[in-house]
Amino acid sequence: MSKLVLPVRGDLEAVVQRCAGLRHELHRPVDDGAPVSAVVCVWDAPPARFDDLPVDGYLVDERVQWEEAAPGIERIAFVRRLPALSHEDFADHWMFDHAPLARRHHPGICRYVQNVVIGTIDGATPGVDGIAELGFASRADLEQRMYDSPRGREVIAADVARFIDIAAGWRVLTRPANG
Repeated sequence: MSKLVLPVRGDLEAVVQRCAGLRHELHRPVDDGAPVSAVVCVWDAPPARFDDLPVDGYLVDERVQWEEAAPGIERIAFVRRLPALSHEDFADHWMFDHAPLARRHHPGICRYVQNVVIGTIDGATPGVDGIAELGFASRADLEQRMYDSPRGREVIAADVARFIDIAAGWRVLTRPANG
């Protein structure tokens, strides 16, 4: 099953209309000043369905790490790999090294999805290498249970520094809505 992730900066209604009849999820920003009006995830859609719209669109390899409950809030992070890493090395580290650490040190995450970018809807070079979906039952879980301890926070920060160019990415806090 193929998945597209569409950060929408323009006409959200046009994107939602193109999703008619397809499985899709709409994620609306929680806070004012978000860099997008929404993030839309859509499955089994031909990329050309959206290529005439003013949206970025990423074709991804969706890797659900765990899903214990439907999240009430999600942090969606668009990340770039460190320049010294190949895309494959980035994806391998994210899945095989980082995911187990995240499982151990992020007790508040009820859903964790790694989307490895494999292309764009317009064929351009992707601006990001991965898109993380970190789901929490509530904003309180995000703010109070993101890490299991100060040491856990250090472990995660040190690992992220091994494979992600933090300054090159961006993120948005969203509330999932039915597509």
